[in-house]
Amino acid sequence: MFERALMIFVIFLVGCAAHDIEIKGEKVIFSLKYDNQTYFHYSLDGFVPHKMAKNGSRYYFELKKTYGFKYFFTDGAGVIKIECPLVEFDDFGNYNCIFEM
Repeated sequence: MFERALMIFVIFLVGCAAHDIEIKGEKVIFSLKYDNQTYFHYSLDGFVPHKMAKNGSRYYFELKKTYGFKYFFTDGAGVIKIECPLVEFDDFGNYNCIFEM
């Protein structure tokens, strides 16, 4: 019983941090469904935090289309774990997602 409840809780948590990537013309739009203010960090500018705009229950960040970089999201508590098709592990026990065109 406890294991089933734990599994449902874990699935719920992963669902809260669902992210999408959309390419529109010359822009790439990253969106994240999350409850708290989020920040987008990417390797092209040294992982500087960029405050994401909010629309409903999703946060958005857009940038000029480029061929590849690493990225991750944070909130006030630290790195937000999301599922990515390509990842690179860092020296802090986390990982960066890899975006490629």
